[in-house]
Amino acid sequence: MGQYYFPCILKKNWKLAKQPVKMTLYSWDFDNGMKLMEHSYVGNSFVMSVLYLLAHTFKGLPFAWVGDYADKKMTHAHPEGVDIYSMASGLTDGGSGHNLYELYKKAIPDYAKLHNYRYIINRTKKEYVVVPEYKPSMWQIHPLPILCSDGNGRGGGDYNKASKFVGRWAYDVIDVSDDEKEVKGYKCIRPRFKED
Repeated sequence: MGQYYFPCILKKNWKLAKQPVKMTLYSWDFDNGMKLMEHSYVGNSFVMSVLYLLAHTFKGLPFAWVGDYADKKMTHAHPEGVDIYSMASGLTDGGSGHNLYELYKKAIPDYAKLHNYRYIINRTKKEYVVVPEYKPSMWQIHPLPILCSDGNGRGGGDYNKASKFVGRWAYDVIDVSDDEKEVKGYKCIRPRFKED
C-alpha cells in the first residue's frame, strides 16, 4: 500500500510537547499527491512552500518529512509513544477547507516569492547540500524530503533506492539559504538521489 507523508516543522521542545508539530502543509492543497515521490521534485510548489517556511516563518526549528508508517524503530530521534504523523494529521482538520489552510496562507504571504533555495543546511549535523538547479524539461529529485524522511521504504510511492542519506536528517534543525556564507565551515554532502 502507499504511504502518505506530512512535512513537519516541530516545536523546539517537541519531545516533551503534548502537540509536537508546530506547522505542517497538506500536499493536496498544492495539487500534489501525498506519497513521497509524488511531490519530491525540484521546482515543485509544495516543496518550495516548505522551503519558504524553513527560511522565514519557522526558521531554526527541528524538521522531518514523516510518513504514516514511521515509528520509533525508523530513527533514534523518534520518541517512544509519539506518533508524529497522527499529530500532523490532526492539524489538517479533515482535508481541504481545513483551518490549517488559513494558517499557511498567512505564513506564506506572497506565493510569487517561492523559489528553489540553493542550499539546504543541517544546523544539527553541520552539513549542507546544494540543491540541483531547476530545469523545466527535467524531473530532478529534491533532496529535502528524502534526507528528512521518516518511514521511507515501507510503502508504495517511497524512494526506492538504497542510500545511506535517506532519512539521515530527520528531526534535525534544518535551514535553507541562497547565501554561500551560511554554509562556511559546514561539510557538503552529495546524496545524488535518482529514480529508475
